[in-house]
Amino acid sequence: MRSQFEYSGHPIYPAAPRTWRVFIRADDLDAESVRTLHTLTEYRVCPALHMNLGTADLPQRAYIDSGYVSAFEFHDNSALKAANAYLAYKNVHFIFIPEALCDSIYLTGGTRGFEKNGKTTHPRREEGSSWQIPVRNSVIPQIFNTDNMSVALMEGDSRSSCEVLIGGNWKDYAVCFTLPKSLSREIASHEPQDIATLERLLRRSGSLPYLLNPDRSISYAQREAIATQAKQLQTWWKTLGEERKLLCFMHAVLEGNAYREPNPEKEPRFLRDLWAVQLRLNEMMRRTPSASHYFNALQWVITRLHSQLLPFHPCYHPLFNRFVQEFKEAVHQQNEEEMQQRTHYLHTVDKALQAEEQFLKRLRQSHHQQFLPSTALQTRLEQCCSLLSMVTPTSNENELIEKTMYVKSVTEALEKELTLSKHHQITRQLMNLEQFRAGREHSFIFHLVEWYNVWVDKSDGLFKSLSPEALHQQAKTCAKTQTALIKLQQLFDQCNARGAGINQEKSNHLFRQLVARVTNQLEQALNQGTSLDVGRYLDEATHYLLILLAQRLGSQRNAFFNEKMQSNHLQNLDRIPKPQVEETKPAFMESSFSFD
Repeated sequence: MRSQFEYSGHPIYPAAPRTWRVFIRADDLDAESVRTLHTLTEYRVCPALHMNLGTADLPQRAYIDSGYVSAFEFHDNSALKAANAYLAYKNVHFIFIPEALCDSIYLTGGTRGFEKNGKTTHPRREEGSSWQIPVRNSVIPQIFNTDNMSVALMEGDSRSSCEVLIGGNWKDYAVCFTLPKSLSREIASHEPQDIATLERLLRRSGSLPYLLNPDRSISYAQREAIATQAKQLQTWWKTLGEERKLLCFMHAVLEGNAYREPNPEKEPRFLRDLWAVQLRLNEMMRRTPSASHYFNALQWVITRLHSQLLPFHPCYHPLFNRFVQEFKEAVHQQNEEEMQQRTHYLHTVDKALQAEEQFLKRLRQSHHQQFLPSTALQTRLEQCCSLLSMVTPTSNENELIEKTMYVKSVTEALEKELTLSKHHQITRQLMNLEQFRAGREHSFIFHLVEWYNVWVDKSDGLFKSLSPEALHQQAKTCAKTQTALIKLQQLFDQCNARGAGINQEKSNHLFRQLVARVTNQLEQALNQGTSLDVGRYLDEATHYLLILLAQRLGSQRNAFFNEKMQSNHLQNLDRIPKPQVEETKPAFMESSFSFD
């Protein structure tokens, strides 16, 4: 509803017609107290807790000092009736805020239904934005609408559907009337249905409007204009997608600052600067349509140099500085054809830098692992290191492509040897464990470990033929099998530690037969050759034995195994697919790393 206040004797008061949103609140504060009401710089709790929807005790003074102000929004007389329905209050505040400035936020979630916790009944929480602490807008008002929330009510309770939470910077723009209880009820008796009628009734009551922050150094209209621009900028920023990064990057490079993105609710000046960059970019795109692609390509190159390659070595500083300078000069570029050619070249540069980045990561990994490469690979590593940071803004594109392919090939060779080294360490961990070093005399489960080690040694050439991805997955499988073998020994020791029962020796004997069935299968397979399937069989059989021992440990009977159960267990073991083998592959030679 468009309206204006007649009480505009001083220029700080709004005089021009505008559309208002009106919020009504009943409390004990008088006009002077409301004017000095403390406003927090951040919200202390989520909206749901401010509304007393918590399923547990509220933080101390959460409702009073939460950062929000509860009110009822005026759409018809129901909001005024809801405010007047409070029993203990002295005054009613009518808060007028320009609609154009309000950032409306529709809360979701709340509480739905009830649940018991012991003898206490609590509302059941329903997830949604009402349970999240929002960012407080320091520039414009925030109106949190509760229409879409659910609120669990006990029988006989009621809650107004027009409740809202006022937050953000609303005090700078609020025009208020404060009436005593009697006058508020008198106005409600007229049942005003629109803001214009409500305003006329407020004027007749003799109440004068007042500002909460009467800063006389700036007029209300000027203050409102600044806030309107801030809201427009915030709305504009929230509609942007990936172009946000380019705008922030352009701003950082042109201003010589570090890259960062704005907090739109708190940094209107930064948003204005970014808007100016947007206008500048739009003008460039009008002259040269390829401008955005060109700037994006430059951004990728500069970002990769700054965030990925410079931390590895300072030798990339000259290259980084040259591309930054190109970015600064590019704002004056007007040749569409040159810009397209340059964009294509920058994509090639980025691929080259990406290859160098991956190489340096693998090289650092090898140093951390104290890895010693093969002689052939060491020569390639030294040659590759001598080629790093050889990219220039004017490098020959074909040479750059060849160099990229070479760096990638060396990286793949290094990754292969690194993975093999790690795989070798993982698969041979059991050989160094005390409980298995003692050999056959210590534990018959050692036979499983022994055949596992035979399979690992015999499959060395097979492992080397795998891709790095497949080898990594195989290492994970081996680690899982080793963990199961260690656990198998631990559970067997725990079973025996429970005490020597009448049938414990017999149970152990029967369990030895199960282990022997597995080792026989492994021996037959490995006498013929090897395969990854042997590892699969060992893993499945070990885990089955592990389950049996866990069941035995959980049983209250000493004689967990008997002849009938033994027959079932043997049948279950035989249902595990027998390992399929293939002829053992030759050992992987160093010359296989050649990419010539």
